[in-house]
Amino acid sequence: MTQEEARMAAAEAQKITRGIDDEVKAVDDKVRGVDGRVQIVHTKIEDIDNKLQCVNDEVECVNDKVSAVIEGEVCLLSRLIVF
Repeated sequence: MTQEEARMAAAEAQKITRGIDDEVKAVDDKVRGVDGRVQIVHTKIEDIDNKLQCVNDEVECVNDKVSAVIEGEVCLLSRLIVF
């Protein structure tokens, strides 16, 4: 191989390397974008989880109140039956 052919081959290899480097950078940027969106989704899921916990707490509170009313009714009925 002549010096000129070696230089041309080296230049071609450098072009290919730069092209691959640019493609890798583009993929890296896309992955970063996806990572950012996944983080946003994760945050939204945490918010939903917190809201569901609040709803669950409120349902438990209502359940306790309904139970208290039922127990009160049973108590009143038992007093009425005794008299």
